Amino acid sequence: MLYKINPLFKFTGLIIPIIILAFTYNVSVNIALIIISILLLLISGVPSKNIFKPLIWIFIIAISMFITGYKFTSSTQTDIVVLDNRIWNGMNLASRAICFPIMGMCFVLTTKHMDFIKSLEMLTPLSTKFVYGFFAAFQMMPVINEEYKKKKLAFKALGINVLPFSPRLIAPVLSKTVLHSEVLAGAMESRGFNPDVKRTSYVDINITIKDKLFPVVTTLGMIGIIMIFKYVFNLI
Repeated sequence: MLYKINPLFKFTGLIIPIIILAFTYNVSVNIALIIISILLLLISGVPSKNIFKPLIWIFIIAISMFITGYKFTSSTQTDIVVLDNRIWNGMNLASRAICFPIMGMCFVLTTKHMDFIKSLEMLTPLSTKFVYGFFAAFQMMPVINEEYKKKKLAFKALGINVLPFSPRLIAPVLSKTVLHSEVLAGAMESRGFNPDVKRTSYVDINITIKDKLFPVVTTLGMIGIIMIFKYVFNLI
């Protein structure tokens, strides 16, 4: 389902509800969005392990957010009578800590980054330099990870114990990353890359009605969920 939506329209259809959610403080809305997001991922054919494995770490963060909200809550009286104010505040922070990442996973787990880059290039007025820089940043991530592993093994071979974020480990990785970026820039210039020249593409992006309707449906759906839980059922 989500795999078939154009990446740019998918991104728009998810970022708008996320922005709306940022201004919404309602536990029921958060829980509803978590359930809907998981169902969308499962219906789209995303493997269960790819969904629930990252959720383990997200739940750990959510537990810490619950404890924070429970312990550091204003003592002022509210109109909430169903739950203790501390429990309600903790649940709200915890559910938000889960809701934002799971909605982001709906995009990340169902989108190929190359398709997203091509959509940005062909369907938006963004400069080619920015789009290709964005693409290069994606391609540099595996290089950075590989360099990090190499440097860690090198220190281990020398019998030197270093912390995961030690400057002795991070500094050479960053310097090697800068070197790789310079090599990449030189390679693009040698091939005649010019950001000011209009480029053609062998990939033809076809926009369907389903793509255009996706942001509309998700935005109206988000507003509908808020209206139902907050104003119709008057749930917290």
